[in-house]
Amino acid sequence: MAYFFSIIIVTYNRSQQLEVAINSILAQTFNDYEIIVVDDCSTDDTKDVVKKYDIPNFRFLQTPQNTGGPATPRNIGIKNATGSWICFCDSDDLFKENHLAEIHSLITSRKITKAVITCNAYLRVDNELTSNVYFKALDIPVKQVSLLRNWFQNHGILSTLCIDNNEVSLFDERASYRSVEDYFFILNNLISHRKHYYINKPTIWYSTNSNDSIRNSYTEHGKKLFRYKANIFLERALWKRIDGICYAGIVLIDYAKYKLKSLISS
Repeated sequence: MAYFFSIIIVTYNRSQQLEVAINSILAQTFNDYEIIVVDDCSTDDTKDVVKKYDIPNFRFLQTPQNTGGPATPRNIGIKNATGSWICFCDSDDLFKENHLAEIHSLITSRKITKAVITCNAYLRVDNELTSNVYFKALDIPVKQVSLLRNWFQNHGILSTLCIDNNEVSLFDERASYRSVEDYFFILNNLISHRKHYYINKPTIWYSTNSNDSIRNSYTEHGKKLFRYKANIFLERALWKRIDGICYAGIVLIDYAKYKLKSLISS
């Protein structure tokens, strides 16, 4: 059976968080979807947790061996997805009950195809739900926006992303880009699509913690971001004139931010 949405959850030793994430999806007001959980060879009780979900629209897949990062399991999920549109939910993130309904309404009302759709997010800090918005978006209505504007408003949160299954690019599985693969998957897909839509309201909770090492580190992480972005620009974006110019601006701005934060943290 083909569904409207395929929701991909990748997990590794997060059985308790995984159950909460799955339950947030099952609470959706729009129910034409499948859930694909891809386990990267967890050693906890993940298998026992997923056994609870004996329902037709739930599938549990496992990698043959631990891959050391989420890129390969996510690609397995994408390749097994039957939905017309693919969404992602990190195993520690949560969907609000209207998340899929908001995206479905936008797609059907505007007859959208071959596009990337993103939304805003609330913060879930140390497993506590908050009403704090992760990224303060520009005050715009739901509409088609430019690559540049979508990039700044999405800010790299994978769980906010919905993408046409016929046009999706895969994750980069190179080990040198682990910890930043989400960031570049979103950017790759924004670059390769001509239509980008943004829903200016929070419809997920993005999980973080008060001691998030990635968000408090601007050294090796920042170098990875800049190096990969420069490669994408040279390999893919340069020939797309308008998006290429926008992307060049993104690279320069992010590099300046990285250098500034490196100076502050040193």
